[in-house]
Amino acid sequence: MLVLDAVRSRLPSAAVHAAASAAALAAVLGLAALPAAAGEPSDVRLGNVRFVSGQELRVSPDEPAAGDVYAAVVRARIDGQVPGDFVVAGSDVGVNGTIERDLDAVALQIEVRGTVGSRLRASARTTSIAGTVGADTLVLGWRAHFERGSTVHGALAVRAADVRLDGTVHGPVWVSGGRVTISGRLAQDVTVDCDELLVQPGARITGNLLYQAREAARMPAGAVEGTVTRTLQSPDPPDSLRGAPLLFDDPRMRLGFDLYFAGVALASGLLVALFFRPLLDGALARAETGAGLAFSFGVGLVALLALVVVGALCCLALPLALAVLCGLAALGYLGTLVGKMIVGTLLLRPMRGEAPHPVLALVLGIAAVAAVGWIPYLGGLLWFCVMVTGMGAVMLQIREGGPPGTEAVNPAARAGPPVPAAGGPPTPAA
Repeated sequence: MLVLDAVRSRLPSAAVHAAASAAALAAVLGLAALPAAAGEPSDVRLGNVRFVSGQELRVSPDEPAAGDVYAAVVRARIDGQVPGDFVVAGSDVGVNGTIERDLDAVALQIEVRGTVGSRLRASARTTSIAGTVGADTLVLGWRAHFERGSTVHGALAVRAADVRLDGTVHGPVWVSGGRVTISGRLAQDVTVDCDELLVQPGARITGNLLYQAREAARMPAGAVEGTVTRTLQSPDPPDSLRGAPLLFDDPRMRLGFDLYFAGVALASGLLVALFFRPLLDGALARAETGAGLAFSFGVGLVALLALVVVGALCCLALPLALAVLCGLAALGYLGTLVGKMIVGTLLLRPMRGEAPHPVLALVLGIAAVAAVGWIPYLGGLLWFCVMVTGMGAVMLQIREGGPPGTEAVNPAARAGPPVPAAGGPPTPAA
């Protein structure tokens, strides 16, 4: 059973379990990836969960089943059986056997000629489906081909430049692409947003067809049982497809993105702490008090608004506008890192009695912001406040420099009043 299957809703009560599961899974993935980072393959098994990294993963028909499989490899071939989920990132992924539950894949080329028992989510330059998918399917990339004989038992959502639907889809279909060709059997409503729509003889759409294209598509007789509507605006996914479970709003998919960005944030935080430690310590020290937090937030908000206005005014000079936007993005990301460190520091200081290491504070800050992020509206508001406060603290430290609260002192003033000469009047100061 997948570690994160317990998190199936967006309720705030599940956010704590989600954050804990995400942190545990991130730690395990990190341990599994250490040998690969050193150039060595890795194959770690923890109960019914298997973590693989290296050049190749091959599951043969006679290989014992292992449960869930997580892989970061160049080539992956599933000729046997995976009784749980298969999550893979690589260059070439092929499934000729059976995956009893979900398949989540990111690769250059993905080919499925076997069976996926539940959901399929794929992002690749080329995706070819010739087998059977038991539930909802999401495909992103350059070319997506559902070959004749393929079957999708749930909803289908595709975004690609070249899409061919030659198989059978039992659920609603939403396609966004350049050229879309339909010659298979689609059992429910179909929504298409494309440049060119081709409906081939032999195609069969049981429901309605809503499409947007540069030119009207030619419809063979009897191809569409419902109504055919051409719109001039890009159509939204139909309500029936929006209700498809775990397709557009999947807590596990969101956890996957959270894990990825958490790893990127940790790596970036390590680099900042290594090369810019004085800047980091000064920015964190400026936000130790309530007044410092408020002042940092105010400075960051003013700077953000000013940069947005300058970027808008520079739209006529494209290179300058791009430079401003790149600078704003870099400052915003650095501010987010520092803001999360501030959150972690505020949470750890009462327990430790002193300021924690910035990286430790960043780990706790990432977890706290991610947990609150599962609460609608409040999560986005917290992220904005964290980013703006971090930006302000960084800008204050860059502008003023040195530890907060220090000021340049005149050497004469530091020396104090002149000392009177023995037996004479006071000597005037120079």
